Amino acid sequence: MTTYIKGTDNSAAAPAVTGTDGDTGLFFPAANTAAISTGGNEQLRIDSSGNVGIGTSSPAKKLELGGGNSYTAAMRFSYGSSAPTYYADWGYKSNGDGNVVFLTITDAGTARDVLVADYRGNLGLGVTPSAWASGMRAIDIGTYGGIAENSGGGGGTALYGNCYEYGANQYKYKDSYYATLYRSWAGQHQFYTAASGTAGNAITFTQAMTLDASGRVQIGATSAPTTTCYLYAVGGQYTFGINNGTYTWYAGTNGNSLNFYDGGGTLRGYLTSAGSFTNTSDLAFKKEIKHIQYGLADVLKMRAVSYLTKDNNVPQIGFIAQEMEIVVPEVVSGEEGSKGIAYGNITAVLVKAIQELKAELDSVKAELAVIKGA
Repeated sequence: MTTYIKGTDNSAAAPAVTGTDGDTGLFFPAANTAAISTGGNEQLRIDSSGNVGIGTSSPAKKLELGGGNSYTAAMRFSYGSSAPTYYADWGYKSNGDGNVVFLTITDAGTARDVLVADYRGNLGLGVTPSAWASGMRAIDIGTYGGIAENSGGGGGTALYGNCYEYGANQYKYKDSYYATLYRSWAGQHQFYTAASGTAGNAITFTQAMTLDASGRVQIGATSAPTTTCYLYAVGGQYTFGINNGTYTWYAGTNGNSLNFYDGGGTLRGYLTSAGSFTNTSDLAFKKEIKHIQYGLADVLKMRAVSYLTKDNNVPQIGFIAQEMEIVVPEVVSGEEGSKGIAYGNITAVLVKAIQELKAELDSVKAELAVIKGA
């Protein structure tokens, strides 16, 4: 190969130092500046400040990589042969809303943007960052996820599910699906939900649960009285549910009463505003109705006792469940060691006993009347 030195600074099209190609080589475009061209176009420059520019003739930093199209990979790290299928590209591209930095990894020919940072300072993992509100700093995680500082003050951080904040407390769907939001805001933990919506549409969130700075939990409400846990019925008959994995019970308000429902939604009892508990006893709930077999003889078998509770020595009166189970088994429930008595249901037995006493008394009165009449 022949080397030509022309003894002049020359230009990119006609470098001062060339090989066989007269438009490829080294030239000196300015004082204390060297550059390299290929095919008549400048590719690299070292200026008088020691800054190196690749793809730019005016580097502003020690190394500046430039490009002229809308999607430019400035650096590539590759693995494999001269035509690798595994590599990582680092550069910038224009997304119509300013330039973004990107890292694209190509695996066996399939390219994926794994890291994108826009000019606002927002970051996308696997996606281009959403159009977050001005001044926010956010991270988009895949199609649905997101994390950001709270907008409009309040301190803390927010977690976004299938949504982003395009204005202060204004949200849009990322994809056509449900949306959720969690915020640590002004000393509170706030949880929001939204119905399924269309990508790009505005979202109306419902604040579903709040843990305030005093440690109080509000479910279905944004403020609460001075109670540790406050439940608010947004709609429907159930406010609170308990499930042990097999059985479910619900409690809910209806006017000024607190209702209790079984897992099938059947009302089983309610506590009125006057403080009385009422068992449901409507005819609609019953079948195979007949007179009870118990009466005065069974009442006489019941042993009424007084006792102290073992845990705190509180004086009580009542019955022993195991003894009552022998007399009226229908009023006893539970396993050995935790049996209980439905004291209210014993009323039916007592009424039957009183009716029998009344019948006996009426019989005695009738006999006395006959004797007096004689």
